Amino acid sequence: MRVIFIGSSEFGIPALRELLLSQNHQVLAVITQPDKPKGRSGTPSPTPIGSFILEHTEKCPLYKPENINSPEMIKLLTALDPDILVTASYGAMIGKALRTLGKYKAVNLHPSLLPKLRGASPIQHAILCGENLTGTSLFRLNARLDAGDILLQRQLCICEKENYLSLHNRLAELSKDVLMDYLASPDSYKPQPQNDASASYCGKFDKADYNINWNETAEHILSQIRAFAPEPGAYTFLNGKQLKILEAEPGQEDKANGLRSIPGKLHKLYKNIGLGIETGSDELIIKMVQPAGKKPMPAWAYYLGLRVNSKSDNALESAETILVFGG
Repeated sequence: MRVIFIGSSEFGIPALRELLLSQNHQVLAVITQPDKPKGRSGTPSPTPIGSFILEHTEKCPLYKPENINSPEMIKLLTALDPDILVTASYGAMIGKALRTLGKYKAVNLHPSLLPKLRGASPIQHAILCGENLTGTSLFRLNARLDAGDILLQRQLCICEKENYLSLHNRLAELSKDVLMDYLASPDSYKPQPQNDASASYCGKFDKADYNINWNETAEHILSQIRAFAPEPGAYTFLNGKQLKILEAEPGQEDKANGLRSIPGKLHKLYKNIGLGIETGSDELIIKMVQPAGKKPMPAWAYYLGLRVNSKSDNALESAETILVFGG
């Protein structure tokens, strides 16, 4: 199969790697987004797909068009005479001229069980919504967002303590397998229209979505922490300084068992494990944090650093005086 691969994020790397290694398929070209400024220096940096393909320049050319639907790009890609275009987390709409290019046209790998969770952030939303099941959909591109006919789907169970990174990586590997199965026998898969009445959508997040509201239930906050770990990280504030919460687990106490209804305040110390924090419902044990400008560290080590600056000899009293998240 003669393939043009179109993608930008880490999600597409396993599929692209498998295509490059395959003896049965030829990657004619890889298309990704242009380099963008990154970090404090603002130095232009390639996308993850761009960085990956630089290690395989002997395999195929790499293009970074400002507009993939420009006449120049359409002419260039048409001349390559592909059998199929494969897209995965590219970050821009593909026009009709490219969607219909090649015998098998353009297909997309999407990490949800479409029509559920169409849009930009299906992995995070699956965790936020407390889903137990997700998966990957391979579908044929059309003019509407993630609404094309489904060619192949595979399910994946979401583990109880799974965060965004681990689920992302497992879905990326599953997507690789789905794509290779389809390419091995594309005529065997009959396109199935999506049921628009069952569709749900998920957009991009902004910084406010990562801010923890300790008045929420412990279950909700735990899902928020998992959905955004390790990056960008759900965060809170302590004495006006931002603190990311990267890992937590359900606590052992609820309001009926002694919580004092002061959300965000330390309730109990768990030596060498973490900090029991009050929420709008039950206790939540914070296990891993990342102070601003520092590396991730165990929450217990973070607490010990706070205690050094306290004059109290009582550990719990000391921490309560200085450890109230959210303000």
